[in-house]
Amino acid sequence: MEPDRHLDLDIRDPAWADAPGEIVKAVLGDGPHAVTLHADGADAPTALAAQLLAFLRRHVEAGGGSFDILEPSEGFVEGLRLLGLGEAILGTEGVQ
Repeated sequence: MEPDRHLDLDIRDPAWADAPGEIVKAVLGDGPHAVTLHADGADAPTALAAQLLAFLRRHVEAGGGSFDILEPSEGFVEGLRLLGLGEAILGTEGVQ
């Protein structure tokens, strides 16, 4: 049995804007079973970052993994809501 693979990401990392392909490669690379995104203190995400998050969440969960967003800031949640991606990224519990 393959050991679980866990990847920690931080939405405040400049790579989301400067090198989004590297983030995608890290997630798709060996197929992580779990991804944790730290979003505490984060501003509203860019449209590109939000689209990447939606894609990555779907990809990880379709492969049977988990995708968790820890303590999303109000600005982060509101930004996703304004882009119409709140539910796709945070799920129904994160969108109030």
